[in-house]
Amino acid sequence: MRGKRATWAIWTLGIGVIICALLPGTALAHALPVTYDPAPGSTLQASPHQVRITFSEQLNAAGSTIVVVNTSNQSVTAGPATVQPDQVTMIVPVSLLQPGTYVVGWRTVSALDGHKVGGSYFFHVANANGIVPPLTGPLPSGNVLGGGGIATNSSLDLPSILAALTRFISETALTVLLGIIFWWIFVLPRQVADDGLQSVVRSRMPQVADLAIETIVAGTVAEIIMQSIVLGGSWRGAVSWPIISSLLSSHYGIFLVARVLLGIAALICIWIPSIPKLIIPAARMTISLLFALTMVLAFVFSGHGGATSSPIGPAIDTMHLLGNGIWLGGLFMLSLIILPVIHNGSLEQRARYLAQGIPAFSIPAISGAVLLAITGPLNASVRMTAFSQLWTTGYGMVLLIKIALFIGMIAISYQHAFRLRPQLAAHLTRVGTREVGRRVVAPPNLIGRIETLVDRVFAWHATPTAFTSLGGSAAALTGDQAVSATPVGVGRSDHPQVDHLTRGILQRIQLEAVIGLLVLLCAAMLAPLASTLANTTISTSYGATGGNQAITATAGDLHVVATVNPGQFGTNTLTLQISGANGQPLTQGNVIVTTTMVEMDMGTNQYTLTPTAQPGAYSGQVAFDMPGHWNVHIIIHPAATPNISDAAQVTFAVGVGN
Repeated sequence: MRGKRATWAIWTLGIGVIICALLPGTALAHALPVTYDPAPGSTLQASPHQVRITFSEQLNAAGSTIVVVNTSNQSVTAGPATVQPDQVTMIVPVSLLQPGTYVVGWRTVSALDGHKVGGSYFFHVANANGIVPPLTGPLPSGNVLGGGGIATNSSLDLPSILAALTRFISETALTVLLGIIFWWIFVLPRQVADDGLQSVVRSRMPQVADLAIETIVAGTVAEIIMQSIVLGGSWRGAVSWPIISSLLSSHYGIFLVARVLLGIAALICIWIPSIPKLIIPAARMTISLLFALTMVLAFVFSGHGGATSSPIGPAIDTMHLLGNGIWLGGLFMLSLIILPVIHNGSLEQRARYLAQGIPAFSIPAISGAVLLAITGPLNASVRMTAFSQLWTTGYGMVLLIKIALFIGMIAISYQHAFRLRPQLAAHLTRVGTREVGRRVVAPPNLIGRIETLVDRVFAWHATPTAFTSLGGSAAALTGDQAVSATPVGVGRSDHPQVDHLTRGILQRIQLEAVIGLLVLLCAAMLAPLASTLANTTISTSYGATGGNQAITATAGDLHVVATVNPGQFGTNTLTLQISGANGQPLTQGNVIVTTTMVEMDMGTNQYTLTPTAQPGAYSGQVAFDMPGHWNVHIIIHPAATPNISDAAQVTFAVGVGN
């Protein structure tokens, strides 16, 4: 029954992950454009005085800018871009623009979460007769801020990756700290263990907590430096006070500073022993819990989850970090403090602690796993707009890796907690035991009564019992009963199965902790990759995917194969392979093409194609000024009949480019 209920719990977690991942959500946009002036793809009858873009979030002026260039990639701005008092509008003045096509590139850094996004679009200025001069070359794209016509993720440069790694270090240290506080308040009171073991563990917990807080402070300072570099667009941002000041005064930066100040305050309390003595013992746990919750909130609001006016995002992130602290933090506590302590003991000490001491961690660990299983997918569901983003975006692919690692941790935890540990307890029981009544050890407070109630609900959970030294009696858990055992000096050679099970459990706990580190690394990398979800096309493609295309058409008695490369907005190479009814290539003739857009009036452009070295092939450069579907009208004048023309029409799907 116990195994069946545990299996049911694991399946419930797995199904919950899948259901939550399928939930539709609203992507938490970064600072993306909402309105434009001039509008994308528009044709103006006169030169504008400025370009104005309003964005969806408050901007950090130190890292946000707009550039406007002509088709020769020469700047036509008349001054720097400025963020307006409303913090969401950015304006750049432009000089008097001659008729032609102009590309607007923009880059923003959100003042709420520090994420960087870029994009571009273009507009036209017409002649007095209303005609836009045709393009003579390719539109600038890759060498323009946000080039390519779409909102692109620009957060995967080296400084942004390093910033994500510094946050990973800080969040790992936070998880360790939460695990220590959680273990001290909720696990140790449920373990009646050997006084010597308890003493060593309690003495090491402040040391590791001290190191964890120092790492949080150092990691946060490093994160501030890396974010300043991201804002400045170069490594000089790390020493630029205007950029650093702009970061620290933003919503995002304020909570970065809060993390540092909280850490320093905690370190002062640790380094000066007289300060904790001023606090009455009954209030120390409460103060520790408040400190942990405040630090968690500082992490939430200095990250992606806090970058929203809705309370849902921060609430989900807060619960997620608490789940990390309970489950992963508990595993780190075991790996960094408990296991090194019992490693120096005898095989019997290690075996009995694994069979009797760790079960006090089981139910809280399940609670943490449930929190992670629910809040993780919910976190993704409020950021992702389509299930397909799981495999079409960098964010989604890293999320899939994180989910796979999480499921792997669940499987490993199930194996050592509900398979190997009961077997170990059973083997210890067979080494000279006598049964006694059930014994439940729980502190006489509200937390203890809640845990006892949960114990009864999850009947398959091994109840906490006394753990004693080799010199006294020990209790081994078998199902719902605690069994008192007389020590018999269990040794590796005497009981190889006990040794095998003990080593197996230890290895799996350590492996689970290592995988937990990878989960935290994936979580840190999701922040810079979140912009890949914002691949909103600035100039809509009207469903045209683009790419190289070849279309066959008939022009009178002539056979035409029209190819276009690359099939993206901007300048393309159009090639026509023309042959007669007898299959012979048309080597003498004049070929003219005109282009018009299907979805909207972008004007009519005319081009003359020239013969190539290949017989019957005519080629030339044509401009598709906007993504969508373009009609190419082909007019062929054979040299043999110059007064007679043959015509055909093909339609190409023009995409947005890279």
